Amino acid sequence: MIDFNKFSTYPFEVYNKVIITDEDLSIEQLPQLLNLSKPKEIEWKYNAKIIGPDESYIETIGEGNKVLVRTPLILKSIPWNYNRLDIYSIKKMIFDLIPCNEGNGYINPSPWERDQLKPGEITDHYIAKENLKNEIKINTGFYNPSFIFLNPFFIQLSSKPVNSSSFICIELDKTLCIISSRPIKLDFDKGKVIAEGMDLLVEYGRNWKEIKPHRISWNLSNPVIDIDCKPKYNISLYRIEPSSIIPLFINYNNGELILELINMSDIPVISTLYLAARILEAEILDENEKIMTEFDRVKIPFRKWGIHIIRLKIRKLIEQYLKRKII
Repeated sequence: MIDFNKFSTYPFEVYNKVIITDEDLSIEQLPQLLNLSKPKEIEWKYNAKIIGPDESYIETIGEGNKVLVRTPLILKSIPWNYNRLDIYSIKKMIFDLIPCNEGNGYINPSPWERDQLKPGEITDHYIAKENLKNEIKINTGFYNPSFIFLNPFFIQLSSKPVNSSSFICIELDKTLCIISSRPIKLDFDKGKVIAEGMDLLVEYGRNWKEIKPHRISWNLSNPVIDIDCKPKYNISLYRIEPSSIIPLFINYNNGELILELINMSDIPVISTLYLAARILEAEILDENEKIMTEFDRVKIPFRKWGIHIIRLKIRKLIEQYLKRKII
């Protein structure tokens, strides 16, 4: 199977020729991922146009008349988890952009609210609250629920129980989600659930979209970061809206910020990225397209399930403007 984990880093590996199998076609986002790596030739057993959930497509060289295929060819769970962001890039951003005093502090790497912390908040005070377990047993009383789970770069739904995923939501008239930073082993039998894994968390809600398990799994993969900086005031380094946008990769060096972002939603959105910095330039690298900036923010269009690589040129705000971002 194609190593889809390589698509959580940038730059992507470039292939001249890719040979795909039926197993690869179980990856929902295969067409989009291969388009990001821009191979010159894709070979499969059939001559085909293969369409992904974001409506991007690839064309393959193979036998027979051209056939249309939609991924996944076989619906199944494929264990995958979010990577931890590069903490050194985040720390370099802080030291370049935020005034620090001697001492220690913390940053919430999540570009959304988390525990008692605001999006991207830099602070000198934090107490962890997660109550995590390695085994969970629950009798849901659900006879034939739906199962919502994380596959590579995609949230899938099935009427059949799922063996392994980094989050699994069980939904009928209400929802419970079992969430981890790593794939969970799950057994479901007539409403009875046994889940085993590392650092498991259970959340309840009306539906999985209310719970936002993709954000919680990302949080567990990206704990709060200790920094050698006691901020002069609590401030948000960055924030992303709406809730479906997830960062997969970050790299910062000398005023250049590169982000890989994904829209984990089946509807297109206009996302807004806010920074504690002046944004001088912005570009969607995968589309080779410049986008307009609005001083400290930029709007980025995403198709459903879309992935973008964003490059920004940024510089430090004068303190008068920076203080407007105090939390």
